[in-house]
Amino acid sequence: TFEFVGATFFTPKELINISGLKDKGIDPFSLEEAKESIIKAYTRKGFFDVDVSYTMEGRKVVFMINEGQRYRVVKGNTIVGFYDEDVLEQELSKTIQKLKAQGYTLADGSIYKDIDRAKKLVKVELNIQKGKKQILKAFIYEGNNKKLRKVFEKHNAGLPKIYNSNLVERLNLDIQAYFKKEGFMEGDYNIDVQLEEKEDAIYYTYIYRITEGPRYRLGGTLYYGYDKTTSRELSYMTRSSEYYSSDLDEETLYNFLSSGIFSGVFIDTFADGDKKEVYRLMQLSEDKRGLFDFTFGYNTEDRLSLEAFLGFKNLFGIGLESSLRYRKTGKYELYNLELQDKFLFSRRYWFKYDMFKEREEHKSFNLDVKGLN
Repeated sequence: TFEFVGATFFTPKELINISGLKDKGIDPFSLEEAKESIIKAYTRKGFFDVDVSYTMEGRKVVFMINEGQRYRVVKGNTIVGFYDEDVLEQELSKTIQKLKAQGYTLADGSIYKDIDRAKKLVKVELNIQKGKKQILKAFIYEGNNKKLRKVFEKHNAGLPKIYNSNLVERLNLDIQAYFKKEGFMEGDYNIDVQLEEKEDAIYYTYIYRITEGPRYRLGGTLYYGYDKTTSRELSYMTRSSEYYSSDLDEETLYNFLSSGIFSGVFIDTFADGDKKEVYRLMQLSEDKRGLFDFTFGYNTEDRLSLEAFLGFKNLFGIGLESSLRYRKTGKYELYNLELQDKFLFSRRYWFKYDMFKEREEHKSFNLDVKGLN
């Protein structure tokens, strides 16, 4: 157990956490560390004359703390309150963050303190080195590719502005995305940075030299993880072209997920540098194929109501969906059969067939309707 004698500023619970003894064994080394931690905590709060000692009485450790007088802070020629290093660090941090928001991204600072032990005062100054404003002036593309020029036009919009490395990273990601979209798997770029220093600012200009390299063709696509679906049906949903493009992957992913057949799809690519081809590996996870739902209810209008639904997906492994619905109430009866294929022999065509029969009973007449769509 631990006891803290003479402590008024910190609670015993706070001092146990400060000492770190809660998670340590009690030994001379740990006790000395605890003593130094307590002294440091008091000093940060302005108790520069604090004195800490300890004794051991069996399994009990007693810390004797003489806090002393808490020092006050002097800024300029004005006493502004008690010394608190946490508050001063927060003030310093806010000042630096404000400068960085104004463009002084290299701003830094420190806390200067002059302790007058006789008067119990601490003269404090924030030493700020704001440096010069860092301004991102422009991105320059040295080339004639119209699509790349549009990429650079988008990123140059709004420049110059305060330098932020994220702006450069976003442009780099868009260039890499362009390479994948157009099939330039060996595409690369070099960057030169020109600095223009003025009285209160440094301007950065990024110059890009881009090499596209050969355009890769689209190789084969390998599927795995499927069981019921036919390979022909998979080919209907797969987007292909002569040359590889990341757009093909996105469209293929959309087709597979919107088909309702699969609960998960992952596409990985492998670039063959010798053949200049990109091969795709598709990991598939087929969804459940059957669904049965039965509902029973009652209301004052229809009295008892009964509804049953039976649905099947990916019939015969060709993506065909079927559903049979039956509903019966005191005044209404419905039969409905629906067949649907979202990819009929290709991704361009789809098929949907709906056949129904319903009967409504009224006081003066009955209504029978049959139809198909």
